[in-house]
Amino acid sequence: MKRLRFTTVAAVAAGVVLGTATGAHAGTDSPFVFTKSEVNGIPAGQGAFFHDGDRFWIEDTARDGRSAVLDIKVYKRDGRLHRQWQLWNSRGFDHDLIRPDNVPKGYTVSVRACVGHASDKSNFWGCGSRGKGRA
Repeated sequence: MKRLRFTTVAAVAAGVVLGTATGAHAGTDSPFVFTKSEVNGIPAGQGAFFHDGDRFWIEDTARDGRSAVLDIKVYKRDGRLHRQWQLWNSRGFDHDLIRPDNVPKGYTVSVRACVGHASDKSNFWGCGSRGKGRA
């Protein structure tokens, strides 16, 4: 999905999502929430939640034999956790994965990119800062 990667890089370069990477709420002023992970200072993955279409994206950015993981939490309007899950990308370096989901309008979405081994999906690490936005 080279087009999606270009969109992400262009938006970050333009400063569109710099606030969301630190955990600020994104809403109608930002088309997506961006996050990236590092292991020992080396970029390992990047991911996002796109408000339009409620899509989750994760890309593996390291040739390290690990999978890229998008750790996702969705909160109800009252702040209670609605559900949590991980989107695992085991396709390898320079490959990305997109999954649509039906997140209820107005719910808060929190994402962070991590790494892990797909053989043990209960264990992931190297997570970046959480980005938060509203569906």
